[in-house]
Amino acid sequence: MYYPGVKAKQVIIYLSGGWGRIGLKANTGAMIDSFSRMLIGLTNPKLSSGKFDVVFMDSPNELYWMTQRGSADHLSRIQSVVQYYKNRTGLPVWLMGHSNGALSLNAYIQYLQEFSQVGMVDGLIISAARNEISFSPPLSMPMLFLHHEEDGCVNTQPKNSYAAYERLVQFDKANIKYVNIETGEYEMNDPCTSGYHMYFGADKEVTSAIDQYFDNPQKH
Repeated sequence: MYYPGVKAKQVIIYLSGGWGRIGLKANTGAMIDSFSRMLIGLTNPKLSSGKFDVVFMDSPNELYWMTQRGSADHLSRIQSVVQYYKNRTGLPVWLMGHSNGALSLNAYIQYLQEFSQVGMVDGLIISAARNEISFSPPLSMPMLFLHHEEDGCVNTQPKNSYAAYERLVQFDKANIKYVNIETGEYEMNDPCTSGYHMYFGADKEVTSAIDQYFDNPQKH
């Protein structure tokens, strides 16, 4: 699903967490969950800079952990979506993965490295990343890490995503930044699908962090 920005300078293609299957259909209406509405806010200058197109990428199958997230089928789907929106918009394409979606980013970058095609994407937004995420050299790619400092999901501990960030900056000399999200609200539900993990109530802080990163192209 494609949401064009009013003053778009970049395209963000979002790869969802969970099992990766949103269930989009040709007649699907607007995305109404709070996390999706937060991302859609990046297209609206009344809610953010409005400098982004936002694309929600679906999967026809459920994606279980790294096995499916790194499958040839999934990676070729990401590749085709990236190429399509590069051609359609003529704008820089960034990938954003949240939680399990960060595993898709990790696998896709490994795929691009293997075939010397890292230039296919302009950068990554790695959000509430799974504990297993890890990048390897050689790599020179801008990345923004976002993670709520009180994320209670056992699979996405802030200390582990920060450790991945610290390893990355040792060899990736592009613009790499790590942002702790501090606002938001706790919810009495599964901590891996609600509350701090999903930035509930932290919309403004998250969109501001993304805007500020793109406003400052220098290495952080």
